[in-house]
Amino acid sequence: MVTGTTVRDMPAPDFTIRETDSEAERVEIKLLLGSAFDVRPSVGKVFGQLYDDVSGGWEPTSTSIVAVANDQVIGHTLFVPRAFGFDGVEIPGAIVAMVVVAPNWRGSGVGSALMTYTEVLAKRQGLFYLHLAGNRGFYGRMGFVDGYQNCRTSVIMESVRLDGSELHLAGPGDLDALVALSSVGAPPGSVLPGADRWRWVIDTGHPRALVSRIEYLIGILSEDDFLLLDDTQTGGVIRAAGAGEKLVVYEAWSGSGSGGRLLGSVVQFARGRGYRQISLHLPQSNEISLAAAELGGVRECCVDPQLLGKVLDPCGMLERMCPAFSRRLTNSEMSMWTGQIEFRIDDTAVAAAISRGRVTMRPAEERNAQWVISIPGIALTRALLGTDRFVDRAETQIGDDSELRLLLDTLFPLKTPHFWLADSI
Repeated sequence: MVTGTTVRDMPAPDFTIRETDSEAERVEIKLLLGSAFDVRPSVGKVFGQLYDDVSGGWEPTSTSIVAVANDQVIGHTLFVPRAFGFDGVEIPGAIVAMVVVAPNWRGSGVGSALMTYTEVLAKRQGLFYLHLAGNRGFYGRMGFVDGYQNCRTSVIMESVRLDGSELHLAGPGDLDALVALSSVGAPPGSVLPGADRWRWVIDTGHPRALVSRIEYLIGILSEDDFLLLDDTQTGGVIRAAGAGEKLVVYEAWSGSGSGGRLLGSVVQFARGRGYRQISLHLPQSNEISLAAAELGGVRECCVDPQLLGKVLDPCGMLERMCPAFSRRLTNSEMSMWTGQIEFRIDDTAVAAAISRGRVTMRPAEERNAQWVISIPGIALTRALLGTDRFVDRAETQIGDDSELRLLLDTLFPLKTPHFWLADSI
């Protein structure tokens, strides 16, 4: 339990941070969400329904955390454990969502206290990473950093003459196929999509209600939403929404080397439905996006300032990433390198022992590393996501040591991190 006092000049009592313990509080939470998120008609109601879906049974491991004063809910955050993918490595983490504070309590420390409680809870559960969508100015003070890419690629439909397969609407009977097709190739920093995730998408239609009411999410207010499956030998999964003459693809999974063919399937589907424009809101490295760009599609990419991440436990995260580090070295010209590096991240020191492509990490105790490199925690998060080069963010001057530069570039390569809209809460 966390307690605090307001800093406003008002006769208000202390507030308490704890987990929700009654149905009456859940009703208050939904009222708070409704008023905070009702940026246009019925949006607040959508978040209330989403809260019910997540906390009411779909996510049994989720935790609803409240700030309470005078027996009234004055703030809330939702904590949902998730497994994140970082270059083939499963990282235990959580999504933090639906953070809201009553208007007359904003600026009083309630939001910070809610986040402190949430981080303590995450560390107690042994989680290494947190993700949220919110204001970078506020959450940046707590160590969260932007790093996820937002890429949009136009499709010149007339140029796509690739053979495609017929896409059909996926349903409960396609669960195994959806899981199998999305089992590889998860973008860095995204939620790993298992059976529960796809069952949730099929049964609730999420995020259909959001994209039909919040235009900035995919650039349209959708009128139709599709979960499409190509269950041929190479296969693929498409999540798309349409409005007027435009179809927006906002999630796609394809078998290796089949991006062009799946793009042909999407164009074939779009023409059959009367759409004349297609926009791909997909990672830059997604095979369908690559195929569209090769055919003349215009791509625009930027870092999304509202999608934020934070590494909670640098030592644990780096230890967990050792299989990826080892794989990267083994497949590089640094595969025979042997030595030690000490990474100092804020107040944590981690020793990396490297021997012929094998990397191990442990808390640094002895000072016998060949190199000691300092890097802020927020910079480490961006380097692990692949948004920035490690050498560009390190506080230690790397200098002209080409061997060290190459080693760090190999361990921390540039990637295209992305977060699927269907995993947003």
